Amino acid sequence: VAIDNLARDARFALRRLRRSPGYAAGVVATLGIGIGAAVGIGSIVYGVLLRDLPYANPDELVRVSLVTDGIAAPGDLHSEASYIHLASGTRTLAGTGAFHTNDGITIADGDQPERVTAAMMTPSAFTMLGVVPLIGALFEPGDTAWTGDRIPVLISEELWERRYGGDSTIIGQRININRGERVVIGVLPQSFDFPDPDVRIWYPASMSAEHASLNDRYLTFIGRLRHDATPSRASEELSALLPTLSDRFPAITPELIRRSEARVIVQSLKAATVEPVRPQLLLLGALVAVVLLIATTNVVNLFLLRTERASQEIAIALSLGASRLALAQRFVIEGMVLGLASVVVAMPVAAFALATKFGFTEREIPRLHEVAFGSETIALVLACALALGAAVGATAVTRTGMDGVFDRLRNTRATASRGWKRAQNALVTMQIATALALLVSAGLLGRSFWNLRNAELGFEPAGATSFEVSLPWSGYASYGESVAFHARVMDALNALPGVRGSAAALQLPLGEPPTEMGIPLQVVGGAGEERAPVSAEANMASGEYFRIMGIPLLSGRSFAPGDVRSDAPAVMISRRLSNNLFGTADPVGRHIRRPEIGGRREAVFHVVGVVGDVHGRRIEDGPVAMVYFPILRDGDGMPRDSRPLPYVPRGAQYVVRADRPPSARTIQRMVTAIDPRVPAVDIRPLGALVDSATARVRLTMLLIAVAGGAALLLGVIGVYSVVSYAAAGRVREFGIRLALGAAPSRVGSMVIRDGMALVAAGTLAGLAAAVSASRFLRSLLYEVKPTSFTEFALATTLLVGVSLVATLLPARRAARTSPAVVLRGE
Repeated sequence: VAIDNLARDARFALRRLRRSPGYAAGVVATLGIGIGAAVGIGSIVYGVLLRDLPYANPDELVRVSLVTDGIAAPGDLHSEASYIHLASGTRTLAGTGAFHTNDGITIADGDQPERVTAAMMTPSAFTMLGVVPLIGALFEPGDTAWTGDRIPVLISEELWERRYGGDSTIIGQRININRGERVVIGVLPQSFDFPDPDVRIWYPASMSAEHASLNDRYLTFIGRLRHDATPSRASEELSALLPTLSDRFPAITPELIRRSEARVIVQSLKAATVEPVRPQLLLLGALVAVVLLIATTNVVNLFLLRTERASQEIAIALSLGASRLALAQRFVIEGMVLGLASVVVAMPVAAFALATKFGFTEREIPRLHEVAFGSETIALVLACALALGAAVGATAVTRTGMDGVFDRLRNTRATASRGWKRAQNALVTMQIATALALLVSAGLLGRSFWNLRNAELGFEPAGATSFEVSLPWSGYASYGESVAFHARVMDALNALPGVRGSAAALQLPLGEPPTEMGIPLQVVGGAGEERAPVSAEANMASGEYFRIMGIPLLSGRSFAPGDVRSDAPAVMISRRLSNNLFGTADPVGRHIRRPEIGGRREAVFHVVGVVGDVHGRRIEDGPVAMVYFPILRDGDGMPRDSRPLPYVPRGAQYVVRADRPPSARTIQRMVTAIDPRVPAVDIRPLGALVDSATARVRLTMLLIAVAGGAALLLGVIGVYSVVSYAAAGRVREFGIRLALGAAPSRVGSMVIRDGMALVAAGTLAGLAAAVSASRFLRSLLYEVKPTSFTEFALATTLLVGVSLVATLLPARRAARTSPAVVLRGE
C-alpha cells in the first residue's frame, strides 16, 4: 500500500509539473547546475585534502623536514649527511627513506630520444610504502645507480607499455639513459605514482658522507611512525639528534649547527603534500557550499511561491479530510521528482568539471590525478539530488496546517501571512548577501590578477620562444663539453631566417629550476667582508642572455671570452644581490666568495656586471637575489671537474628572439641533428611562463566570478519574484489608492521601496560576509588589500543597480493598475 501511495503521488507530481513546464525547467536547471558544480568541486577537495594516501597504513607516513633559519639553504630538504645521521639514530620511526626528482633524464635507446622525469629513491622507501612490482623485483640494500656490476633501474607500467610494448623480457635488458646503460630490474604498477605521477624511471639513491654538509641539500626525507609514536615526539627526538652531527661528520662544526638554528619538523605526509594549496582548496570547499546554497535557496523560494499559489487547493483538501501527513508526503515526492529530473543536468556538469578539473594541473594542485569521474561520483550526484529534492519539498509542509483554512475558503484573494513573507524575504536577503560576498572576492582576485599580469617582470616575454634540453653524461661530463654543445645550438638558431638572437641559461624567470640552487655568498676584502654570508639563487647564462631576454644591464658588462678561468671566474649579480652584499657601493671589479661547504673548497668569483632583478618561480614572492655564472664556449680550459663553477650545464633552457618564431619541428630537427640522443622539449612562447605563473590566481578568480555571477542572477530573480508576488497581492490596495487620487509614480515608488529594503538588508549582510571572506583570500592577493574600498564599492554599486532594475518591472505594473478593473472585480 505504501508503495502504491508513493507511485500515486509521483504520478500526481508529474501531472502538476507538466502543467507548469517553465517552472519545472527552471527548477531542474537550477538544481542540476548547482549539484553538478558542487559535486565536481567537492570531489576535487575531498580527493586531494581528505582521501587517504594510496599506500600501506598511510596514517603512519610522515615527512621529516630540516629547517635552518640561520643559514642559506634550500627549503626544508636534507643533505646526505643529515639524512644518514637522523635515519640511523631514530627510535620513533620504524622505517625511513629519501628521494629526489629530476625531470632532465633522457632515454636515448631506440630511434627517438625521450626526456622523462626520474626519481632517485633509497631502496628502503619502496619497502616502507608497500609497493609490489608488476613484474621483476625492487632494489636491494646497497644498490647504487653509479658504480658496481649491478646498476639497476625501475620503470613505470606506462613507459613499459608505450615504449617497450609491454614485453616481459624487458627484465634484465639494458636501457641507455643520461649516465649510460642501466639494467631494468622491475616494472612498477600504474597505481604507484610516488613521488610524482610524472615519474617514469626510478634509480637507487646512493648515500655518501664524503662531502658532509648542511647546505648542499636536495633530499626529501620520509618515514613511518612506530605505533606508539606521534609526529611531535618524533620532532623532539630528531631535533635532539642534530647537535651530535659534528661527532659523526667533523666538517659540520658545532658552531655551524648552532648558527644554523637547525630543528626538525615531522608532519603527516598527506598534510605536507597538500600544505601549499590548502588555502585554495578550502576556498574551493567554501565555494561548494555557496554554489549549493545559492541553487537550493532559489529553488526553495520558487517552491514556496508555487505552494502559496496552491494554498486554495491545500485548504480544500484539508477541509475534505485529507491528512496533513498525506499532503506533506505529496510535496516531498514532488520535490524528489524534481531532484531526480535534475540529475539529467547535474551528471554532465559533474563529469565536465572532473574531466577539465577547472583547468588546474598537478603543478598547481598535488594529487589531482587521483580525482576522476566514477561510480562514487554518480552515487553522490543521485544522493544529493534526492536529498535536496526532498528538503525543498519539505519546506511546503508548513502550508499543510489547519490554521486559516476557512479564511482561505471564504477569501480566495487572501495574501500570505507575515511569517510566510518574512521567510521569503530572509531567503532573498541571504541570496543577495552571498552574491555580494562573491562579487567582492572576484573583484579582489581580478585586481590581483591584473597586478600580476602587469607586474614589473624584469624581462620582455613578447616575441620570444623558449625550449629545454638535457644532455646525457656520456660525452658531456665536463663543463667544456657541455658548453660546446650549447654553442653549436645557438649558432644553428642564429642561422635561422628572421632570428635576431638566441641565448641559453640554466633557469628562466618564473620557470621550474632543474634543482634547488641556493648558494651562500660573502664579500672578499673591504667593507662587507665581516658580514655573514647572504643567500642567492645560482644561475648560469650565456653572454647574450641578458640582451635577448631584455634584462637591463645596470653597470659593468656582460660575459665575454676569457671570463671562465680557474682562479676567479667572472659572475654577474642582480641588483637585489648587489644591495644585499655591497649596499650602495659599486660591486663591479670586486670579488665575492662561496665559503667552504661540507668538503667543497672555498671558491672566489670576480663581479663583472650588475643586471636588473627578475622573479623566481612566483611573481607574488617578488624578485630574487641571483648570481649568474658564465656559459661560454671558451670553457674548454676549465678543469674537468668544473670546481670553480657550481654546476656543469648539462641541462639548459634556450630563448630565441625572432621576427617569425621558428616552429617546434624546426627546433627539434635542429637539436637532434647536432646530437640524435638529445630531444628538445617544452617548446613554447616565452609568455607561457607568465601565463603559468598567474594560472592559479586566474582560475580561482574565474571560479569565484562564475559563482558570483550565478549568485547575482539568482539573487536578482529572487528579488523580482518576491517583489512581483507581493505587488500582485496588493493590487486591490493599489487600485483604491489610485481611485482616491494617488499619483501612479507614488504607487510605483512604494513597490521599489519594498524591493530595495530587501536589497539594503542583503547588502549590509553581504558586506560583513565579504570582509570575513577576504581574509581567506590573503594568500592569493598581490598588491591588493583584502578590504580594498574600490572593489567593495564597485561590487555594491553593481548589485544595487541590477537589483533596482529588477524592481522596476513590478513597480511599473503596479503604477499602471486600473482602479475601474479592480473595483469591478470587487
